[in-house]
Amino acid sequence: MPSEETAKKFAKQSLLKHEEFTPHFLSKNWVLLKATKGNPFYMSDNPIALQNHKDFGFYGNIGLAVNGIEIYFPLSKILSLGMWCPSLEETARDAYSKYKFIESNNPMLAAQVVNDPKYYENLMACFDTGISIPFKSENVINHNSLQVKYSSRFVFSSTDDFSLAKEMLAAHQDLKDPVPKYK
Repeated sequence: MPSEETAKKFAKQSLLKHEEFTPHFLSKNWVLLKATKGNPFYMSDNPIALQNHKDFGFYGNIGLAVNGIEIYFPLSKILSLGMWCPSLEETARDAYSKYKFIESNNPMLAAQVVNDPKYYENLMACFDTGISIPFKSENVINHNSLQVKYSSRFVFSSTDDFSLAKEMLAAHQDLKDPVPKYK
């Protein structure tokens, strides 16, 4: 785990290298994600969070240029900016195309294959027109867990519900370390 001084030095060096990082942000598909007032997004003192569901073994899967990367930046209690690797759109479009083919030939089978076709329709509309994607509860939980994981010291919520953060801190003692986690 890096010291606080090492973390500060890394952050300063990163700011000086903005020209190196900018193309990686611009190459992503930017999507607007929408929560509800009753189930809002968390924000933390280190709000940019990354995740990747692809496993590259020893090489790791977190990095601006890594295939499959998802970057999240909450903008408000109900809006968050997602910056997704273009491969995620390709995968989603391919799956949606296959779903539509099955639906046109066998609607009953299609209903068994996809449990929430409206979500995928919203996702395609987001890619095509830029409208926001309404996030389901499990998506908001995932988003909020990333805010807890990447926070240095503080997590903020528009409600007084920090049950997810408390649950995560109880289960993962390493999250209590105030030094930023650069894993």
